[in-house]
Amino acid sequence: MTKAKQIGILLILCFIASCDTVYFNPIPYAPVNFKIYLSGEDIDLVGSTKSKLFVKPRSVGESVGFGGLLVYNVEGSGSDLFYVYDLTCPHEANRSIKVAVVETIYAKCPTCGSKFEIYSGIGNPISGPSKYSLKRYTGISISGNIVTIYN
Repeated sequence: MTKAKQIGILLILCFIASCDTVYFNPIPYAPVNFKIYLSGEDIDLVGSTKSKLFVKPRSVGESVGFGGLLVYNVEGSGSDLFYVYDLTCPHEANRSIKVAVVETIYAKCPTCGSKFEIYSGIGNPISGPSKYSLKRYTGISISGNIVTIYN
């Protein structure tokens, strides 16, 4: 085997060994197609660091991911920036075990106790046994007072 091939194999093995499962998310793909009405029933999402949980669709054709949606408004007051996460705890990976918002900027699993930051848009675990971030949905469009979340 040539020295170049040996180096190539060594680099591939190093890359594989350095891969961390943090980027893997155990929450399976599930469709998301959901509308939020900021001037109507979801007006409580208007304002900085506001959050709301949605566990089931409200109309025909809507879907809320694997375990429901945690919608978090970072900015508020006209320049809304939303982060959307699946409610399912990635450590438990059970759609019936849902995180809840605590202390305005964190979500916590009631079963394993893992705590996740939700204010940065990443959903990283900051305490507890979870090695995985909350699953994030990034398909978001805003048209007037209607926010559409999709994947």
